[in-house]
Amino acid sequence: MPLAWLDRFLLLPFRWYIPKISRSELLEIEEEVLHTHFPDSYLNFQWKFLALLKYFLEETDFDFIFSTTTSSMIKPFALQRLVSKFNPEENIYAGVKPYEGANFAGGNNRLLSRSAANMIIENRWRIDPGTIEDKAMGELFSKLGVQFIELPSLNITDYEGLNSPTLTEDLISNFHIRVKSGTFEEREDVLLMHAIEQRLSEIGGQL
Repeated sequence: MPLAWLDRFLLLPFRWYIPKISRSELLEIEEEVLHTHFPDSYLNFQWKFLALLKYFLEETDFDFIFSTTTSSMIKPFALQRLVSKFNPEENIYAGVKPYEGANFAGGNNRLLSRSAANMIIENRWRIDPGTIEDKAMGELFSKLGVQFIELPSLNITDYEGLNSPTLTEDLISNFHIRVKSGTFEEREDVLLMHAIEQRLSEIGGQL
């Protein structure tokens, strides 16, 4: 608790701030990569996300923005089918609960409509910097009267999960697969992803 109040005090001058964002030249890959000009730390992720939302609103004409993490696998066609069921004119705040009993979307699976993203930008000064970013976003939407919509997700954290009798059905019905596995010193996410990709290929690809 004292640490949270220290974070609030130190970050008070940045409550309205949105960092600059530009196309990155740090990675040599085909996909476009964005670089947020703000210190990279767990505490500062709130501002990095604000910069991304500002870019989304001002530089694109997309109806929705979806955020995830490197420990997740996304089936894009399945995600597209799910998103098509939402009205882009509404304040859509959806995602997977990070744990049982949570009432907010975890950073590994979060969907926002343009109007919901704009609400965050306009009310950014109300986001609590003393609270973890994804929970703070959920608290903001709750204050603004926007209902959280829970989305499905499949967790496969080890190779034993690949032997589940319902795995094929689960892979078909879920667009998001969380594969955070191994220890902090020795993560096994990539190896597990390759195994899941092989299973997806056997049952029809991205579905």
